[in-house]
This record gives sequence, C-alpha cells and structure tokens, in this order.
Amino acid sequence: MHIHQLGTTQKSTPTHMATETDNTTKRWYAMRALYNHEMTVKATFDNDGIECFIPLTYEIQTVKGRKTTVPKPAVSNLIFVHSNEHELEPYLKKNRFLQYIFFKGGRKSGIITVPDKQMNDFITLAEAREQKPLFFTPDELNVSRGTHVRIHGGPLDGVEGIFMKVKGARAKRIVVQLKGIATVATEICPDLIEVLPDTE
Repeated sequence: MHIHQLGTTQKSTPTHMATETDNTTKRWYAMRALYNHEMTVKATFDNDGIECFIPLTYEIQTVKGRKTTVPKPAVSNLIFVHSNEHELEPYLKKNRFLQYIFFKGGRKSGIITVPDKQMNDFITLAEAREQKPLFFTPDELNVSRGTHVRIHGGPLDGVEGIFMKVKGARAKRIVVQLKGIATVATEICPDLIEVLPDTE
C-alpha cells in the first residue's frame, strides 16, 4: 500500500451556523422531513427548481413478479437543501413536516448549515454506488482515530475526508462526516490517497 505522506491528522470539518442577519445567502441546510416525508419534500423542491439532496440506499425488491432496485433514504427524516432562509420561509410555513436542524440548545444556538466543499464531498461519496457507500449515525464512528486525506484520481477525485477502519468493512475506507448529522464511508484505492497536514 502506497500513501503520499504530507503531515499529521486532522479531524472532521465542523458544520456552520447561519446568522440571522444574512438570510439571503445560499447555503446547504440540513433539515428534518418528519414522519418519513423526505421523498415528498424532495419532490416539491425538485418541482420548484430548488437544489436538494437525500442520501439513498438501494434495495432489491420483487415488484409484480420482477426484481427491481428500489431507492430508500439512508438516514430517516433527513434532507439537505441548497437555498437561503428567505426562500425557505414559505416552505416551512406550508409544510408542517419540514424543520431546520439546530445546534444543541435549540433555536437560540443557531441553524446548522454545511460548508459547500464538505457537502459536495459528502454527496460524491454517497452517490458512488460502485464504491459501496455505508452510512452511519454521527456517534457511530470516532473520526479522531483516522487520518485526514485527499483523493487524487478516479471517480472520487478531489474528495477530502478521514481514512480509517469502519465497522462492517474489512479494509479502511474514506469517511466524510457531517458533524451531528450523518456520516458516509466508501471504498478507496490506497494508492490514490494523499495524507494532509493537521489544520487544528
């Protein structure tokens, strides 16, 4: 196994807090679509041309005597929406199932948003079906045990994450963790990995 070594480890990138004085800037919002209304809410945003994302898993089911691949949300009640608070306000008023996710402490602690780079890396891993993505709750993996890396080449080119051992997989995987929200891990060829310096 060959890994390009540049420095020490760095832990997961923190999510951001949206401020009340800047409600027209487009960000990635991690939101709750309660009672398993993720796909219904996504259909509404898709119809209105608002970018959104739901991490999915795929199950083989028999429908009318034929086997078919059926997508299902990998994390219950979770949807990411690329928008701003001004644009989202009418959706929150009309849809009682849709809610912001706040930091611990509730509304006063601020709304959780995800930096564009981190969100893009998460989406890339979540959609890499050939790399067999695994999804975890925020508390299932301790990313402090891993190494901060960047991928060079292949379908995951440019992705930054944590290279570590995860449960349910024999080999180490690259992990992108959205702190307090969700974690995804996928297979990666170690030869494509560059170890990054610690930024803490």
